[in-house]
Amino acid sequence: MMDYITYSDIELLEMLKEAKPVRDPAFVELYKRHSAKLHAYCLFLTRNRDESNMVFHDSWVKFYYYIHSGKTVNNVLSFLISTAKNIILDNIKRQSRERAKVKEFTYIFEVKDFIPEEIALVDNNELIRMIHLAVDSLDDKYKEPFILKRFEDLPNEEIAGICNESVECIRKRITRATNKVREIVNSYIDETLEK
Repeated sequence: MMDYITYSDIELLEMLKEAKPVRDPAFVELYKRHSAKLHAYCLFLTRNRDESNMVFHDSWVKFYYYIHSGKTVNNVLSFLISTAKNIILDNIKRQSRERAKVKEFTYIFEVKDFIPEEIALVDNNELIRMIHLAVDSLDDKYKEPFILKRFEDLPNEEIAGICNESVECIRKRITRATNKVREIVNSYIDETLEK
């Protein structure tokens, strides 16, 4: 029996083109490696567990059929995230036409990433709400790289591929987004401490 854990993603992608006894375990191994990050990304963007599950499932189905159509994937996680983003954008457009309303994005943040350790706030829920508002206020070109870096922990090179930008551009956008979020959160902290 083969130990699929030892194979790289590229090797597993090649195995997906083989017969069922090799193909199925290779797919399962890729699923194990990338499902948690993909699911978190879907949940970040949809703000709805049922919708995120649907996007997550559809992304894997599209990935599977894309490979079986003979096309090449260079980076599994980047492909899955791009696919999920496109599915979500298509859903938003469809909802927009139906209801003339676009859903907001939501994010899960660790408060400690944005405030000095010595500050202990009584109302962490309010601070988390402020962080959500700060990120929601970012332009999309800053928001997406920020999320992919801070919460998916993707390298700048992968984010650049997903966003179709240079690595240097992505690095600058992440830095600007982080500074803007900190600026908004710090002004909230200052106001809170003055009360």
